[in-house]
Amino acid sequence: MKTVLAFFAISVVYAHAVFTGYYWRDYDASSIPCDAIQGGTDSYGHYTYIGLIALSDPGSLDLPDMVSATIYKGDKYAYSAYHSRLFKSDRGVKILCSADSKNVRWSKSLGNGCTLVRGSYRYSKLHKLLHRSHNLQRQKRYRKVFDGGTDPLRALDA
Repeated sequence: MKTVLAFFAISVVYAHAVFTGYYWRDYDASSIPCDAIQGGTDSYGHYTYIGLIALSDPGSLDLPDMVSATIYKGDKYAYSAYHSRLFKSDRGVKILCSADSKNVRWSKSLGNGCTLVRGSYRYSKLHKLLHRSHNLQRQKRYRKVFDGGTDPLRALDA
């Protein structure tokens, strides 16, 4: 029975990855996976990657939020802005990956009918990821897109 359940669980995860074109892997700080999707560049032109980390709302007894984070090659931590503060974590970090990076691309528009990547889960709301061009420090970054149910999509800075 355990074998059947394990096979089913693996099949569901594989089917999700095939259908969506992306998946989240455990991040090991010793190396960036070869199938990791580049999220942008830092001020030195080095590639950055997109991660997920669990953070708790200060003073809340709720479960932690899954928050998108920036991963820098060679750095064991993933960094995220959360409640107007910068946090870093090296525990339970996930990194965004794709078996075929040709099927995953950054889009500057929401009107092209693409499936957006499910990113952060905050305040019982889902955020999706969208590319953003350069900021003042010449860093390429991404945005979170807020999906508020009946509200139209609107972009929030990462």
